[in-house]
Amino acid sequence: MSRRRTLLVVVAVVACSALALGSVERSAGAVSDAPSSPVSWQSAGDSYSSGEGVFGNVGDCAQSDRAYGPLTADALRSRGWDISSETFTACTGHLVEDYFDERPDADGKASLWEWGRQQGGPDRVDVITMSFGGNDIGFADQIVDCLPVPDSWVGYIPIPPTLLSNFTGCDTSQREMEARIDALLDPPKLGCASSRRTGNIDFECDLDIGERRGSIIDFYYDIVTQRLTADGQLYVVGYPRIFAPVDQWPGWVKVSCQGVLRGDTEKLGRIADHFNAKLIEAVGRANQALGTDRVHFVDRLSLYADGAHELCGTGVDWLNGVAFDRGDGSDRRKETSFHPNAAGHEAVATRLADLVAATFTGPQVISPDRRSGSTLVDCDAEVSDDIGEAIFARCSGDWATGQAVAYVEGGCADCDGVTLFHRVAGRWTENGGCLYRSVIIAGSKGCTEMWQVPPEVLCEVWLNSELGALWETGCPPWLDSLERAQTEPCTYYGELDPTDDDWGPAFGTCRKGLLVQQVQRRLVELGYTVDVDGFFGPQSARAIAHFQRAQGLTVSAVIDPPSIAALVG
Repeated sequence: MSRRRTLLVVVAVVACSALALGSVERSAGAVSDAPSSPVSWQSAGDSYSSGEGVFGNVGDCAQSDRAYGPLTADALRSRGWDISSETFTACTGHLVEDYFDERPDADGKASLWEWGRQQGGPDRVDVITMSFGGNDIGFADQIVDCLPVPDSWVGYIPIPPTLLSNFTGCDTSQREMEARIDALLDPPKLGCASSRRTGNIDFECDLDIGERRGSIIDFYYDIVTQRLTADGQLYVVGYPRIFAPVDQWPGWVKVSCQGVLRGDTEKLGRIADHFNAKLIEAVGRANQALGTDRVHFVDRLSLYADGAHELCGTGVDWLNGVAFDRGDGSDRRKETSFHPNAAGHEAVATRLADLVAATFTGPQVISPDRRSGSTLVDCDAEVSDDIGEAIFARCSGDWATGQAVAYVEGGCADCDGVTLFHRVAGRWTENGGCLYRSVIIAGSKGCTEMWQVPPEVLCEVWLNSELGALWETGCPPWLDSLERAQTEPCTYYGELDPTDDDWGPAFGTCRKGLLVQQVQRRLVELGYTVDVDGFFGPQSARAIAHFQRAQGLTVSAVIDPPSIAALVG
C-alpha cells in the first residue's frame, strides 16, 4: 500500500486564553515521588540567595554551599532525585538587570544566566530558585541609614525612652520605600534608558530585563518562557523582617536592637510586610500572564516570624546582627551584617524542598494502555534449509521479520525489502516480502501474501505498531516507544517538506519545518505548553499526546491525519 501522500497544513487559528492564580507556599501539601527523568537546577539571586551572612562564604559573590538553593538540591537528592546539572549563580549586591545583562563589575562572568552556562548549565533549566528585588529598591542602603549609633552609645543619647520608641534615624521615609516597591510591579515611567547601577537612581523607572524593559512581573514571565524547560518551574523566595516586632523583644532590650532604634525597627518591619505582599502579588500576576502556575513563592517573612527568629525575637536568631567576620580569613566585611545565617538558610531549604517536590513533577508522559512486543522472543532461532541463513530483526513466536543472507551478500544490506518468515512444524519458510516502511492492512496489494497474515502478528513484528502507523492499523505501540518519543532528546532534526512525496501522512519527533511551527502555534492557542520554534522534539510530542487523549484519538505522540483534523476543527 502506498504511503506517499502530501502532508496537511494546519492554518486554522482559534483564540484561547486561561487564567491561573499565583502559587504561594505556606504549607508543604502533598509531596510527589521523585521525577522519572534527570532534573537541571539553577540557584540564582542576590545576597539573600548567595549565602552572604553564612560563616565561611567565599568570593566576590559571597557564595556558600549552605545557601538555601544548593541545600534544597541536596535535600531532594536525598529523596531520590537525579539532579544531573546544577549551577550556582547567586551573587551579593546584584539586581534584576544582572540576570540577563552583562555585569560590569564581574570580570568574565557576563550575565548571571551566562555565568550558569559557563558552569555547564543547559539552554533551558527545569528548576530555578531566586531572591531578587531587595537591591532594586535600595533596601540595604536603607538599613545602613537606620544605624545612627552603636548599641553601646544609646544610653548616652539625651532623648527620653518614650520618644525613642518613635524616634527614627532613617534617611528615607516609609512612604518613599513603599513607592519604590510598588514601582517594581507598576513602574510609573516606561521605556527608561537608565540602569539601577548608576549613582542617581530613578526608582520610578521600569527595569532592564534583557531584550526589553518592564516590571518584575515581566521579569518572572521572561524567565519562564525563555529560560525554563516546558515543564520547568520558577521558585521565588521572599525577604524576612530583619527585626522582631517591638512587643516581642525581651524585657532587657529597651530602646534599640543591633544599634537600630525601636521606631526604625518598626518602620523597617512595615516596609518588609509591604514588600512581601507585593512580591506575592507579582507572582500571582505573572501566573495570570502565563495562563498556568509556573511561578511559586516561598514566604520567608512568615517562616521566620512563626518562630520569632528575627533579630531581638524570642526564638533563635536566623539572621546576623552587626557582623564583620565572614569566616574565610579575609579582612573585615560589613556586608555580612543583617543577612540570614546558616540556620536561616536551612529553614528555607527545608520549606523549599517540600514545595518543589509538591509542584515539580517533570515531563508528564502519557503511557499506552497496552503495548506490542510483549511476546517477542530471542531471534537466534535455527533456520531451516529451505531458506538458508537469514538475519532476523524482530521475532514473535512463530513469526519473524528479517532478510535472507543471500540478499544481504548480494548487495542489498540496506535495501527496504524485508521478508516475513513463518515457522511451521519447526521449519522456517518465507511468507512474503514487502517494503518494510509500508503498513500492511487487510486488502493491501503489492505485498505478496502478507495481507493474509493475522493482524496481531503484524502488530508484533511489522511496523504496524510504529507510532506513525497507529492511526491506520489500530495496533498498540511497540514496547516503550511512546515513552521514548516524549522523553528522549533529539540529536538531529530532519527537514520536513510537505511537498516531498517520500514523507507519509504522519510525522513524529526530530522533525523541523513550517508545518511543525503551525501545529505548535495551534497547540499553544488551545492551552498546551510548547515552544513555537518549528522543532518537533519530546516537548511537542508530549503536548500532542495530551491533545490526542483529550480528543479521544489514538495516542501516538505524532502528527497524523486524525490529529490534524481535530486541530483544524
